[in-house]
Amino acid sequence: MSLDFSGQGQGKNFDRQDLRGANFKCANLANASFMGADLSQANLQDADLSISKLKQTQLDGTDFTGATLTGAFIEDWGITSDTKFEGVRCEYVYMRLPTRENPDPFRKRDNRQEVFADGEFDDFIKPIFDILDLYHSQGVDPRAIAISFKQLAENHPEANLRIVGMEVRDEDKFLLRAKTAFVADKSQLSTEYFDTYNEIKALPEQEIKLLLAEKDSRIQSLENFVNQALQRPNFYSNT
Repeated sequence: MSLDFSGQGQGKNFDRQDLRGANFKCANLANASFMGADLSQANLQDADLSISKLKQTQLDGTDFTGATLTGAFIEDWGITSDTKFEGVRCEYVYMRLPTRENPDPFRKRDNRQEVFADGEFDDFIKPIFDILDLYHSQGVDPRAIAISFKQLAENHPEANLRIVGMEVRDEDKFLLRAKTAFVADKSQLSTEYFDTYNEIKALPEQEIKLLLAEKDSRIQSLENFVNQALQRPNFYSNT
């Protein structure tokens, strides 16, 4: 991508565009939308991305050095360990897009009277590199979740998997979050987990009961916790 952008990009729509390697250095991109766009390897040094929409934006190797991200919406954005955040200016961000019912969704920092101090946003965002997000939908099965996660942890002790949070989204969508070793291949772990999960969901009831009987009490504890989460709307837990 050889796009060299200059001038005013304020409020512009770049949704789903291929912007790999684009040069947006010092550009005014306040309130611009990049939802589903690919900004990998792009230069966003000192750009103004205030209140921009970065939902599901691919950002592998993107350079945000000195950029402004205050008020940006970063739901499921695709940052990697190669995304550069040195010197980013950011007082707060939103982890979800706004809705009519909730125009101020999942603000970070949580206290709306507080903002990130200089350098704090970098500290806030770094742990995301160590998190494996396992999204479930269409008939969430707590038993299959419990068995699949335990099996994944047993198969990959080097990944040092441990559950750090659960979140219910809408009526039948569930997110299981696990911390991993920094070097773990999260794509491989996710693929293996869901292969196991789907296989277990397809098993006859009796075979699932046999699998549960073979596992220890931690399986039962995790299954119970997932069940409790699914029964409570808008559930979110760090555990």
